[in-house]
Amino acid sequence: MSSITEPVPGRTRGRMTRDARRAQLLELATELMIERGVDGFSTNELARRAGISNPLLFHYFPTRGDIVLEVVSATIEELVEQVRPNPELSPIDQLTEGLTRYVTYVERTRNGYLSLVRGAAAADADLRAVVDSSRTRIAGYFADSLAAAGIEVDAALSLLVRGAVAFVEEIALHWVESPQLGREDLVDLLRQALLRALPFSPEQLEALTS
Repeated sequence: MSSITEPVPGRTRGRMTRDARRAQLLELATELMIERGVDGFSTNELARRAGISNPLLFHYFPTRGDIVLEVVSATIEELVEQVRPNPELSPIDQLTEGLTRYVTYVERTRNGYLSLVRGAAAADADLRAVVDSSRTRIAGYFADSLAAAGIEVDAALSLLVRGAVAFVEEIALHWVESPQLGREDLVDLLRQALLRALPFSPEQLEALTS
C-alpha cells in the first residue's frame, strides 16, 4: 500500500493488473493530499493524473471517502510501526528511541503528515477514529514500557499516558512548522517533560531510568 514516504512502482498508463492499478492510484492520491490537503483532494484530478476515466476510478474505490481513508490509514500505520518499541532496550531507552523515531518521522514527512493527519482529524468520524486508534496504540507501547519497569499502570496513569501521547504529537507538529530547537534537543525536552509530568515516585523514576 502507498504511504507518504514509499513510492509505488509502476506509474504507467495502459493495461495494469488490478492490484498494480490500485497501488498506483493510492500513490497518486497520497501526492494530491500532500499538495492540497484532504479537503482539496479531487477525484477528477486523480483520474486525470492516472490517465483513466472517473467511472474506472470508482471501479477500484467506491467513493472518494474510501480513497482518503486508505491513504490516511496507511500513513498512520507507518508511523505506529516506526515507534514500536524494541523490547531488548531498557524502558528509558525505549522512550528515547520512540520519541526520536516519532520526531524524525514527522520531520521527514513534514508536509504530508501535517496535511494528512491534521486534515483527517478535522474531516469525519471514520478518519478521526483512525487517528485516535493510532494514539491509543502508541500509548499502549508507552504503558508496556512502564509495566516492564515494574510500574503499575492503573486507570489514572493510563489516562495520563494517553494525554502524554497527544502532548507529544502537538509539540512535534508545532515544532516541525517552526523548528526553533534541534531534533535532539526536542527529544530531550519531550523526554524530560514526560518524566516530570507523570506522577512517578522516586523509586519508580529510578526503575524507569536505570
